[in-house]
Amino acid sequence: MLAIGGRFRRRFHPRDQAHRLRLLRRWGNLGRSLTESKAPHAKSPLVLEAHGLRKSFNRFEVLRCVDMCVGRGEVYGFLGRNGAGKTTAIRTLMGILKSDAGRISFFGEPAASGPTRAQKQRIGYVSQTQHFYGWMTAERIGNFVRSFYPSWAQDLYQELLRVFDIPAKKRIQALSDGTRTKLALALALAHNPELLILDEPTAGLDPAARREFLEIVADQTQTRHCTTILSSHIVDDIERLASRVGILDQGRILFEGDLGDLHRIVRAVPKDRLAAWQAERPLPPGLTVRNHRGETAFIFGSVSSWDAAPEFSRLAASLGLEDIFLALVVKSVVPSTDDIRGAFVFPESGAYEGDRP
Repeated sequence: MLAIGGRFRRRFHPRDQAHRLRLLRRWGNLGRSLTESKAPHAKSPLVLEAHGLRKSFNRFEVLRCVDMCVGRGEVYGFLGRNGAGKTTAIRTLMGILKSDAGRISFFGEPAASGPTRAQKQRIGYVSQTQHFYGWMTAERIGNFVRSFYPSWAQDLYQELLRVFDIPAKKRIQALSDGTRTKLALALALAHNPELLILDEPTAGLDPAARREFLEIVADQTQTRHCTTILSSHIVDDIERLASRVGILDQGRILFEGDLGDLHRIVRAVPKDRLAAWQAERPLPPGLTVRNHRGETAFIFGSVSSWDAAPEFSRLAASLGLEDIFLALVVKSVVPSTDDIRGAFVFPESGAYEGDRP
């Protein structure tokens, strides 16, 4: 999310990526590959737990028994279409909205109506829509926000303003939407949070700025063990960063688990090969067919079901996250959310022992 236009572009040559990134040596080496941060921290303590969250507006149920488990040091990709309920879930977790049912805990401690004051001091939050006092400047709002965080690092905040190309003395009401989003990120990072919650943070950013933002998140996770929840409808952002994913549709979690296991449990088989197989024998136990309009059928099943059917597995091809996501949520492909959950939700792909009944 580093700004590369305007004065920043004139100050540094666009090809001098290493020099720009050295400005953030305080955080560690941003030059590391993004893929290095994707390995899950097995059996790590849970930073966030949510069980059975429900939320309705005017009798319309937006969240339907949502469960989430996020381990320390990982990037949790919270993926869903626009309107799936992601922002409602995030706002409920943060206590901005009151849940109708369910329980939440942060850092192993209960948070009945959102994080406590002490818990909030360990969390950095960037909302989907920014609400600032327009008459304030970035410098002034930094001085205001720092009073809430004992761990606030003023030198880091000033460095972030410089690198993000945010004018310190310009009124916020005169800043662009993109610059306001970068300001929100700077405020969220300046107190060195243990948990960073990002709700659609890359919306409106150009591709280069989005790439640099993802590098920052990857570095925070890897070198500072900053747990991150990245809520987005942009599949590429999730696939690039996440170690675990939760896929939300119609207010329910379709899948939560390791990203690698998700690639294993949803696969594609050409319809002609599937028909030839079914003409001779039934589909292996535990596998479910969902037909696509084209020439490919999507097959859903747990990891153990696929492992128990090596011959059929050879007919199947792996899918990218975007294809898996569409197979899960597009109604012309998958008619029933409940059927999907029954097929593989919370299989042995979960990273934590004892999380699920």
